[in-house]
Amino acid sequence: IILAPYTSKVLVDAGDAPLTLLGINPSHADVDKAVPFTLTVTGLGFTPSSVVRWNSSDRPTTYIDDTQLTAEISAADVSMVGAYPVTVYDPAGGETAARLFYVWEEVFEVWLPLVDR
Repeated sequence: IILAPYTSKVLVDAGDAPLTLLGINPSHADVDKAVPFTLTVTGLGFTPSSVVRWNSSDRPTTYIDDTQLTAEISAADVSMVGAYPVTVYDPAGGETAARLFYVWEEVFEVWLPLVDR
């Protein structure tokens, strides 16, 4: 039924967000500076049962909220040059597509001076 000039919107709840991995931070490391660190993953549909997987192996994971998890990555995980897949697994939602974490032979940092005009 349309009652001109009035309009209406109907909101439909499509249920919980599907398990999705949107990003990882940091996304790279220098093999010469291999140290343990905390990896932050962002996405959708995370639960307290979600686990971060590094190169197909579970890592100690902390649930922050339904969009963020952290995982403990060891120095051994970043001690060899390569591209390592990071995923999130949840027993109720399956496993996400991978984001790649890169370990480079050398990472250059460039510092540019600030110019005040």
